[in-house]
Amino acid sequence: MEVDMQVEDMQVEVTVKALLNREILHKIFHSLDITTLKVVRHVCKVWDAVGATYLGRLGHINFSEPPNCGKHEELAPFDHKLAKNITLEFYGDQSSPKLPTNFFKILPHIDNKLESLEFHGIKAFKPLQEIWSNYAFPRLTNISIVANGPQLDKEPPPLEIARFGRLPTLKMCSVKISPYCRNPLAKGLMTTICQNLANSAPDLEEVYLDENIYLSLTACEKLKILSASSSRDLQYEVSEMEDMLESCQNSLQSFTLGKFTWNEDPRQLNLPLPSLTHLKLHATHIEIIKDLLNVTNLPELTHFSISFINLTSVYKISELLQNHNTEFVLNLPQKCEALTSMMQSFGDWDLTSAQIDFEIESHSFAANELLCDEFGSQLIIAVLEGMGRWTDLTIASLQFTGHLCRHTEFKMLEEMRAALLSCRTIKSVAITGFLMDEETKDNLKAFIREHKFPINEPK
Repeated sequence: MEVDMQVEDMQVEVTVKALLNREILHKIFHSLDITTLKVVRHVCKVWDAVGATYLGRLGHINFSEPPNCGKHEELAPFDHKLAKNITLEFYGDQSSPKLPTNFFKILPHIDNKLESLEFHGIKAFKPLQEIWSNYAFPRLTNISIVANGPQLDKEPPPLEIARFGRLPTLKMCSVKISPYCRNPLAKGLMTTICQNLANSAPDLEEVYLDENIYLSLTACEKLKILSASSSRDLQYEVSEMEDMLESCQNSLQSFTLGKFTWNEDPRQLNLPLPSLTHLKLHATHIEIIKDLLNVTNLPELTHFSISFINLTSVYKISELLQNHNTEFVLNLPQKCEALTSMMQSFGDWDLTSAQIDFEIESHSFAANELLCDEFGSQLIIAVLEGMGRWTDLTIASLQFTGHLCRHTEFKMLEEMRAALLSCRTIKSVAITGFLMDEETKDNLKAFIREHKFPINEPK
């Protein structure tokens, strides 16, 4: 009996030691979610300390100016290990913009712990100037700035924008100026801020610009991702964009051009990007990039995405991909032919995967492009006929979304059956939001079961 009690005591002692072993706890806690981490921190001081490390990485702490204006409760005194991801929110029309008071008090204690810093609703650059003029952030990996409002820089700007200290661990920078900001001075200051950031971050890998800001990224020799877009009606300069790309052309692996317009310029983007594997474009850029899109300039390209294609732009894309020099007549049958031709051309690319999404929205058609009820079916047929000529369809997934528009009626036409059968080896097809009567649903279900076709069954 006494021996049994000793054995039991030893087992308890071993278990307690294991549960207090920091190496073991780190292996367990790193896979826990935020809710669970909050609970386990109440067990004991050791669990509290280890849990704070991982909770700080997963969660965000929000501070606002004026205080408590946001939906988040501001924290009372807390473990500084939690201060890894901070969001600063600025509300209202501040006549004297400043940093949130609670944040300013703890900043000297956490600047060496911060990994992510976000500024939401900045209405003046004084708070930014105050931070980077006085503090170093040796562990900062992400910084995001959203400048907001027509009152931006209502106060005179500083005579000199202070340079950032070296940011050796910064990996990602995101900058956005609100559409409501019309002050051209704000853009100039933001450009200076971004350039100083880029010059101070030799390991920067990702840059996201939602504004016509052009940077020299020569100092960022490890830059992999560059995204340029605009949430307002801005015009971009082709030459400035090309200079920015040229400054990072050897390292860049992913390039995204969102929706915006270009100033009138006979030049096109045409430069080699030898490491680029992912290119994502808005359809409005087809004319600007057609000289860029070739094997010589993009020898490593594996992922190519075009968004917001309308029927007319299909011609330009088809011509771009197949080097056609023919003027097309704008009628529905020939538009479908161009779409088939475009989809077929992708089969000649050395693709390792393909996710293709088509979305039909009623407001995207001009008055002179009134469509028949069979348009949705004709679109699906045109795409399938083009892809049916691919050598390997097992890598491809298709998504058609119709939003129940008048011209998105799905019909089991003979051409539809033949087109589906030509793609029987495809990985998957999903058709949602298309009008379909009960008889058509039954026919499609029977077709799917008979041919074991990988398509979602209609409900």
